[in-house]
Amino acid sequence: MSANATAVELPSEAPPPHWSVPQRIAFRFCFLYFGLYCFYTQISTALISIPNMEIGDPSAYWPMRQIVFWIAAHLFHAKLPLVYSGSGSGDKTFDWVMAFFLLVFSVIATAVWSVLDRRRENYVTLSKWFRVFMRFALASQMIGYGIDKVVPLQMP
Repeated sequence: MSANATAVELPSEAPPPHWSVPQRIAFRFCFLYFGLYCFYTQISTALISIPNMEIGDPSAYWPMRQIVFWIAAHLFHAKLPLVYSGSGSGDKTFDWVMAFFLLVFSVIATAVWSVLDRRRENYVTLSKWFRVFMRFALASQMIGYGIDKVVPLQMP
């Protein structure tokens, strides 16, 4: 028997992709804005539910509530008191002012992050985990909304 040794080449790991500057900036902004939005709205309470425990809307607590009140009063000159809980609606002035604050904060934080982390070529791992988180957040909202419509709890 002859020993013919054949070399088997194992596939080598591909080098990590290089993201362009606009891609990195867009990812940083989306990570900050959508992550903060999910955290400070009912999405986080729907995503992490604890049986027999009512968790309030995170935006109603310090520091978000005080920040939104200040922005509404000083920047938008809101005269009426802002309703932040118990209205049953997600279309309140408080929510719009909070979305504005999160947008501005995310733009500023993205600029700071981009300056401090300008040498990083990509966020492949963080992007994968963030997409998983966003999928669960979206699924929890869709399931909760569907249950509210199917089960006559919202408008009996």
